[in-house]
Amino acid sequence: MGEITEPLHRIWLTKKRLDEVSSVEVDQTPSDVVYSEDLLELHHYKPQTDEQDDVPILVVAAIVNKSYIFDLQPDRSVIRHPLEDGHDVYLLKWNEPSQRDAGLTFGEYVNRYIDNCVDEVCERSGLRSINLLGYCTDRTMTAMYAALHSEKVTALGLIATPPMSTILAIYSNCVMIGDATIPNMSITCSEICPQNCSISFSR
Repeated sequence: MGEITEPLHRIWLTKKRLDEVSSVEVDQTPSDVVYSEDLLELHHYKPQTDEQDDVPILVVAAIVNKSYIFDLQPDRSVIRHPLEDGHDVYLLKWNEPSQRDAGLTFGEYVNRYIDNCVDEVCERSGLRSINLLGYCTDRTMTAMYAALHSEKVTALGLIATPPMSTILAIYSNCVMIGDATIPNMSITCSEICPQNCSISFSR
Protein backbone atom coordinates (compact mmCIF):
# COMPACT_ATOMS: atom_id res chain seq x y z
CA MET A 1 0.00 0.00 0.00
CA GLY A 2 2.84 2.33 0.86
CA GLU A 3 4.33 1.78 -2.60
CA ILE A 4 1.17 3.29 -4.10
CA THR A 5 0.63 6.20 -1.71
CA GLU A 6 4.22 7.46 -1.91
CA PRO A 7 4.08 8.37 -5.66
CA LEU A 8 0.65 9.95 -5.16
CA HIS A 9 2.01 12.06 -2.32
CA ARG A 10 4.90 13.20 -4.50
CA ILE A 11 2.49 14.18 -7.28
CA TRP A 12 0.37 16.14 -4.79
CA LEU A 13 3.46 17.83 -3.35
CA THR A 14 4.72 18.76 -6.82
CA LYS A 15 1.37 20.30 -7.75
CA LYS A 16 1.31 22.24 -4.48
CA ARG A 17 4.77 23.65 -5.10
CA LEU A 18 3.90 24.58 -8.68
CA ASP A 19 0.81 26.42 -7.45
CA GLU A 20 2.96 28.32 -4.94
CA VAL A 21 5.48 29.26 -7.61
CA SER A 22 2.79 30.47 -10.00
CA SER A 23 1.59 32.96 -7.38
CA VAL A 24 5.02 34.57 -6.93
CA GLU A 25 5.29 38.00 -8.54
CA VAL A 26 8.56 38.54 -10.40
CA ASP A 27 10.15 41.44 -12.25
CA GLN A 28 8.86 43.97 -9.72
CA THR A 29 11.74 46.49 -9.63
CA PRO A 30 10.35 49.75 -11.10
CA SER A 31 11.56 50.62 -14.60
CA ASP A 32 10.64 52.56 -17.74
CA VAL A 33 10.91 51.44 -21.36
CA VAL A 34 13.19 54.06 -22.92
CA TYR A 35 13.84 52.41 -26.30
CA SER A 36 12.29 49.59 -28.31
CA GLU A 37 12.64 47.76 -31.60
CA ASP A 38 10.82 44.80 -33.09
CA LEU A 39 12.94 42.31 -31.14
CA LEU A 40 13.69 44.14 -27.91
CA GLU A 41 12.82 46.58 -25.15
CA LEU A 42 15.39 48.64 -23.29
CA HIS A 43 14.40 49.20 -19.65
CA HIS A 44 15.87 51.88 -17.40
CA TYR A 45 15.47 51.16 -13.68
CA LYS A 46 14.49 53.73 -11.11
CA PRO A 47 17.42 54.73 -8.84
CA GLN A 48 17.48 53.28 -5.33
CA THR A 49 20.02 55.75 -3.90
CA ASP A 50 20.33 59.53 -3.73
CA GLU A 51 23.48 59.48 -5.90
CA GLN A 52 24.36 57.20 -8.82
CA ASP A 53 27.64 56.25 -10.41
CA ASP A 54 28.35 58.19 -13.60
CA VAL A 55 28.93 55.08 -15.76
CA PRO A 56 25.72 53.08 -16.28
CA ILE A 57 25.48 49.29 -16.53
CA LEU A 58 23.67 47.69 -19.48
CA VAL A 59 22.57 44.15 -18.62
CA VAL A 60 22.00 42.04 -21.74
CA ALA A 61 19.57 39.20 -21.03
CA ALA A 62 19.78 35.85 -22.82
CA ILE A 63 17.74 35.33 -25.96
CA VAL A 64 16.65 31.87 -24.81
CA ASN A 65 15.64 32.76 -21.23
CA LYS A 66 13.01 34.97 -19.66
CA SER A 67 14.56 38.21 -18.48
CA TYR A 68 12.72 38.12 -15.16
CA ILE A 69 15.33 35.69 -13.83
CA PHE A 70 17.40 38.83 -13.19
CA ASP A 71 14.68 40.15 -10.88
CA LEU A 72 12.97 37.23 -9.14
CA GLN A 73 12.36 38.81 -5.73
CA PRO A 74 13.75 41.82 -3.84
CA ASP A 75 16.30 39.64 -2.02
CA ARG A 76 17.10 37.56 -5.15
CA SER A 77 17.68 40.18 -7.80
CA VAL A 78 20.72 40.86 -9.95
CA ILE A 79 19.09 44.14 -10.95
CA ARG A 80 18.39 45.40 -7.44
CA HIS A 81 21.88 44.70 -6.07
CA PRO A 82 23.77 47.23 -8.26
CA LEU A 83 20.89 49.71 -7.90
CA GLU A 84 21.26 49.61 -4.13
CA ASP A 85 25.01 50.01 -4.58
CA GLY A 86 24.44 53.28 -6.43
CA HIS A 87 24.69 52.17 -10.05
CA ASP A 88 22.56 53.34 -12.95
CA VAL A 89 21.09 50.15 -14.48
CA TYR A 90 19.55 49.32 -17.86
CA LEU A 91 18.27 45.94 -19.09
CA LEU A 92 17.97 44.77 -22.68
CA LYS A 93 14.93 42.47 -22.80
CA TRP A 94 14.44 40.32 -25.89
CA ASN A 95 10.94 39.80 -27.29
CA GLU A 96 9.74 36.52 -28.78
CA PRO A 97 11.24 36.08 -32.27
CA SER A 98 8.93 35.53 -35.20
CA GLN A 99 9.33 33.67 -38.47
CA ARG A 100 10.69 36.80 -40.15
CA ASP A 101 13.60 36.78 -37.69
CA ALA A 102 14.71 33.26 -38.67
CA GLY A 103 17.51 34.58 -40.85
CA LEU A 104 19.06 36.90 -38.28
CA THR A 105 22.76 36.33 -37.69
CA PHE A 106 24.96 36.90 -34.65
CA GLY A 107 26.35 39.89 -36.51
CA GLU A 108 22.93 41.53 -36.65
CA TYR A 109 22.27 40.88 -32.97
CA VAL A 110 25.69 42.30 -32.04
CA ASN A 111 26.17 45.14 -34.51
CA ARG A 112 22.55 46.26 -34.73
CA TYR A 113 20.46 45.44 -31.69
CA ILE A 114 23.06 45.55 -28.92
CA ASP A 115 24.84 48.47 -30.58
CA ASN A 116 21.60 50.47 -30.83
CA CYS A 117 20.95 49.94 -27.12
CA VAL A 118 24.50 50.89 -26.17
CA ASP A 119 24.16 54.05 -28.25
CA GLU A 120 20.88 54.88 -26.52
CA VAL A 121 22.41 54.42 -23.05
CA CYS A 122 25.46 56.47 -24.05
CA GLU A 123 23.27 59.27 -25.36
CA ARG A 124 21.09 59.31 -22.25
CA SER A 125 24.12 59.35 -19.94
CA GLY A 126 26.22 61.75 -22.02
CA LEU A 127 29.11 59.27 -22.12
CA ARG A 128 31.10 57.58 -24.88
CA SER A 129 31.41 54.21 -23.13
CA ILE A 130 29.44 52.17 -20.57
CA ASN A 131 29.63 48.94 -18.56
CA LEU A 132 28.23 45.73 -20.12
CA LEU A 133 26.96 42.63 -18.31
CA GLY A 134 26.06 39.59 -20.44
CA TYR A 135 24.38 36.32 -19.49
CA CYS A 136 24.21 32.88 -21.10
CA THR A 137 24.07 33.12 -24.93
CA ASP A 138 24.46 36.86 -24.65
CA ARG A 139 27.70 36.51 -22.69
CA THR A 140 29.16 35.47 -26.06
CA MET A 141 27.54 38.33 -27.92
CA THR A 142 28.60 40.92 -25.34
CA ALA A 143 32.17 39.60 -25.53
CA MET A 144 31.99 39.92 -29.33
CA TYR A 145 30.54 43.41 -28.97
CA ALA A 146 33.29 44.49 -26.57
CA ALA A 147 35.92 43.32 -29.06
CA LEU A 148 34.31 44.92 -32.11
CA HIS A 149 33.23 48.15 -30.39
CA SER A 150 35.86 48.50 -27.68
CA GLU A 151 35.62 52.28 -27.66
CA LYS A 152 32.08 52.00 -26.25
CA VAL A 153 32.83 49.57 -23.40
CA THR A 154 34.39 50.58 -20.09
CA ALA A 155 34.04 47.22 -18.30
CA LEU A 156 32.68 43.81 -19.29
CA GLY A 157 30.98 41.34 -16.93
CA LEU A 158 29.96 37.80 -18.01
CA ILE A 159 27.65 35.45 -16.08
CA ALA A 160 27.32 31.67 -16.57
CA THR A 161 30.35 31.65 -18.81
CA PRO A 162 32.22 28.86 -20.54
CA PRO A 163 35.89 28.47 -19.55
CA MET A 164 37.80 31.75 -19.60
CA SER A 165 40.01 30.42 -22.40
CA THR A 166 36.92 30.11 -24.63
CA ILE A 167 35.83 33.67 -23.88
CA LEU A 168 39.31 35.00 -24.62
CA ALA A 169 39.38 33.02 -27.88
CA ILE A 170 36.04 34.52 -28.95
CA TYR A 171 37.22 37.95 -27.88
CA SER A 172 40.55 37.66 -29.69
CA ASN A 173 38.95 36.36 -32.90
CA CYS A 174 36.48 39.25 -32.94
CA VAL A 175 39.31 41.68 -32.39
CA MET A 176 41.06 40.29 -35.46
CA ILE A 177 37.86 40.31 -37.53
CA GLY A 178 37.03 43.86 -36.51
CA ASP A 179 40.61 45.08 -36.86
CA ALA A 180 40.25 46.59 -33.39
CA THR A 181 42.66 46.88 -30.52
CA ILE A 182 42.01 45.18 -27.18
CA PRO A 183 40.81 47.97 -24.88
CA ASN A 184 42.01 48.64 -21.37
CA MET A 185 38.80 47.31 -19.83
CA SER A 186 38.18 45.07 -16.85
CA ILE A 187 36.61 41.68 -17.61
CA THR A 188 34.74 39.79 -14.89
CA CYS A 189 33.49 36.24 -15.48
CA SER A 190 31.23 34.08 -13.31
CA GLU A 191 30.16 30.47 -13.91
CA ILE A 192 27.13 30.79 -11.63
CA CYS A 193 23.56 31.62 -12.56
CA PRO A 194 22.09 35.12 -12.10
CA GLN A 195 19.73 34.06 -9.30
CA ASN A 196 22.74 33.59 -7.03
CA CYS A 197 25.08 36.15 -8.60
CA SER A 198 26.44 39.38 -7.24
CA ILE A 199 28.43 41.45 -9.74
CA SER A 200 30.19 44.66 -8.73
CA PHE A 201 31.75 47.08 -11.20
CA SER A 202 34.53 49.37 -10.08
CA ARG A 203 33.34 52.87 -9.26
